[in-house]
Amino acid sequence: MIIKRTPLSIVFAALLLAPVLQTKAEGVYKWVDEKGKVHFGDRPPVNSGQQLNIGSSTTHPGVKSNAQSQSEARDRLLDAYAAERAEKEQTTKENKAKREKLTKTCARARDQLKVLQNSKYVYDVDKDGKRIIYTDAERKKTTHKLKRKIKERCK
Repeated sequence: MIIKRTPLSIVFAALLLAPVLQTKAEGVYKWVDEKGKVHFGDRPPVNSGQQLNIGSSTTHPGVKSNAQSQSEARDRLLDAYAAERAEKEQTTKENKAKREKLTKTCARARDQLKVLQNSKYVYDVDKDGKRIIYTDAERKKTTHKLKRKIKERCK
């Protein structure tokens, strides 16, 4: 199975994996050594350190939580995927309609060519209903045009 990697699919995968890859932030400790340097770690130091509550669910008013941000980003991404899928389906329908129209046009041109090549007399009917018979030159010219049209457009 071949998977196409588009930028949108990479972002989608990253958003799906983000909660799994997040580290647990509840056990973060902060301490200052004898030289005054500040350290952070996931285990308490030998001499007591201060535990920080980084993963707090309380947020300041007007600030979105990480889960809300991820949820909104995921929703935007899913909406973008839905729009992309709808556009692709529309393009597919349009291409199918064009192919069907071309197939009918080619079949009609091939039928006209057979008539030109196999009929003893070829004629058109004018607006008054009078038959206008093709001369040999007109017949050859029309045959040549149809062959060229079929060669260019029909495969």
